[in-house]
Amino acid sequence: MYKLTRRMVLKSLAGLAVSVPLVQACAPAGAPAAPIESKPEATKAPASAATAVPIATAAAPAEAAKVTLTYATYADPRMDWERVYGKQWAEKHPEVDLVIDEVLYAEMPKKQLAMLATNTLWDVSYSGVKWIQYPIYKGAFMPIDDLVAASNYDLSDFLQCTITNSSFEGKLYGLPYIVEAGNLGLVFFNVDMLEDKGFSVPTDDWSLEDFVEIAVKCTDPSTKTYGTDLIPEGFYDCALLARSWGGELMGDEGKQYLLNVDPKTRESIKWVVDLRAKHHCAPLREETEGLQFAGGNMAMHSSNTSFVKPVFSSVGDKFRHDVAMFPKGPTGLRGYDSWTETFSI
Repeated sequence: MYKLTRRMVLKSLAGLAVSVPLVQACAPAGAPAAPIESKPEATKAPASAATAVPIATAAAPAEAAKVTLTYATYADPRMDWERVYGKQWAEKHPEVDLVIDEVLYAEMPKKQLAMLATNTLWDVSYSGVKWIQYPIYKGAFMPIDDLVAASNYDLSDFLQCTITNSSFEGKLYGLPYIVEAGNLGLVFFNVDMLEDKGFSVPTDDWSLEDFVEIAVKCTDPSTKTYGTDLIPEGFYDCALLARSWGGELMGDEGKQYLLNVDPKTRESIKWVVDLRAKHHCAPLREETEGLQFAGGNMAMHSSNTSFVKPVFSSVGDKFRHDVAMFPKGPTGLRGYDSWTETFSI
């Protein structure tokens, strides 16, 4: 009799994270994407850090022992596809009881380590590039190089930086499913506000000087209207800014923090501080209550590629809006940060 093991199922599940999105990405131009139906309640934040979603599957043959697999997904409406395709996979594998959890992004790093310590870690879970190395070091995840080689899985469809970000000490520990240029990689515009002040929508060739000029002229404190809400939220945002000036946040070997050491990096941070301290075109922390781009209070909003559709949807027809890449720095460079998220076994 064929004996089903957890390892066999995990081998099959290894390609779940990227197989369907890759097929869609490589489809001919104009080909329809697989439909994803989101229930209204999916747009609300989960009530708890992890919400188990049992998957009903067709009955397996009586003689086959079912294997339970646990799958931790990113708890965010934008990531509904992770659950949709997980359910589709489960329907094709009635020999498996697939339990899907939804875990808040901010809680995942600590939760992974806590579950690792109690030997209850999910069979498949997601990680962000900023923390994945530590659970790998602690033995949380399984290297998949042998699985990739045995299945002749083609990694050339992935950007090399995403494979690097999913690796540790020369071994691959998962398959990436997201890559973006950083949280400040895009700037959204309130076109009506810009045109009212005599500006046209910038192209991707615009400069930091253009950014400041627009932000200053579109600011009116008397009406709580500001030119920009740009503020770095972490070291990778600062890295993006530093690279726009030709600097870096970390030394070549990642052993030295250069925020207040490298002159170019210091200049990039000064530019951000000046938006508030010198130009007064961005709100201070105590002034941000009630301010949001969708509400028409901001001429420009800084965000990343994963927010294009959500931002456009939230604005709707309230005002005309557009988007461009983050402006080029003093040397003609445009900063970036190769952010990646990865599914690991």
